[in-house]
Amino acid sequence: MNLKQKIIYILFVFLVSSTLGCVYLRLFQVKRQLNDFENNFRLNDESGLTLVFKNPVLLDKDVIWLMISEPLAREKKDDGELWEYILEKQYVDSKDEEENYDIPIRMFFQNDKLVEITFPKRFLENLSKPLLIKMLSSIGEANISKFDKRADSIFKGNLPSEIPKKKYVVNVLGKPYINENTQYKSRFRYLYHLKQPQNKARTDGFKMESIFTFRNNDEGLENAEFCVRGLKMSLDFQIDERND
Repeated sequence: MNLKQKIIYILFVFLVSSTLGCVYLRLFQVKRQLNDFENNFRLNDESGLTLVFKNPVLLDKDVIWLMISEPLAREKKDDGELWEYILEKQYVDSKDEEENYDIPIRMFFQNDKLVEITFPKRFLENLSKPLLIKMLSSIGEANISKFDKRADSIFKGNLPSEIPKKKYVVNVLGKPYINENTQYKSRFRYLYHLKQPQNKARTDGFKMESIFTFRNNDEGLENAEFCVRGLKMSLDFQIDERND
């Protein structure tokens, strides 16, 4: 590699690093906003589970970077643009359940910023909005490891009834991709790829993996972990001992 090639390579690495740094910074801003949920977000359930960003910071290009793909569909609106992605549930062999457990995600942008993200209504079947807000606020208090690209947080329920059960996860996501059982715990792994347009071959560039660990004695959720684009988020579920 000659001097000119080295200079071009260094500039390329610098530009890529700067771009990723900006993305991570905006993601970190969202995390901090979750720590003050009421002033930065709103949840509504009119057409699914919709998270509204009152002070949007994520850009459309951040979403494309995170999803490693343009949206499956775009629709121009008078006040913005609506995007749709579909996470296709994966199976070890062929699909072995009747219901469709793919996850359609709708995103609404204004001035190139993400202002709403909507998930299917079934996400609200077993959890109340106040409990979801409490969980999202817990993520805002996460400990960040920049080196490991992960965020670890704890959700403390006031009552055992606030801890999600195994049946809720199955109702929302269906059968796991892999079910790992031990004497005291069970671990459900789910895997998703992005649905691509019919005229475009599916690529394995994007995948989302989620892992749920349950206690076998009461089937309560002990930990939920999500991995997208090399970024990991872990949420431990505990009962607040101060309420005992």
